[in-house]
Amino acid sequence: MSKIVSQLTIFFKVKNILLYQQKYFRCSPGLIKEERNVGTVIFPNAIIKFFLDANFEHHVYRRKSQLKKQMLY
Repeated sequence: MSKIVSQLTIFFKVKNILLYQQKYFRCSPGLIKEERNVGTVIFPNAIIKFFLDANFEHHVYRRKSQLKKQMLY
């Protein structure tokens, strides 16, 4: 799903619609979401926020894997 959404958000109107839909989940029962900028853009006033971070080696490994995949396509 994340890949599809990232491809659709290059269109400004689609991005705004998706942003509005996600902000709607500020109301109960809420939403658990994983993505960049969720805590600052979509749920800036969230009571609880979790920030997960990986060590440098993992970032390098992940980025290298992403680049390899891009070369295959």
